[in-house]
Amino acid sequence: MDLCQRGYEVFMCVDATIARGREHYDNGLALMEQADAFLTNTETLVFQMMGCSGGATFKAISSYLKGKS
Repeated sequence: MDLCQRGYEVFMCVDATIARGREHYDNGLALMEQADAFLTNTETLVFQMMGCSGGATFKAISSYLKGKS
């Protein structure tokens, strides 16, 4: 939340986040969203960071992520 307040774009991978229970998890995500963080998932974030699709690197990463689903 500090990073959001400092003007950074924060991307929160909801599938890589944990809390003591579902209520805490939901509350934490709601707080992050209210602080203007982007709620996303790991696969989407990785593909966004790559910036393009196609090629050997994309295929390798895509295959790896599909195998981890």
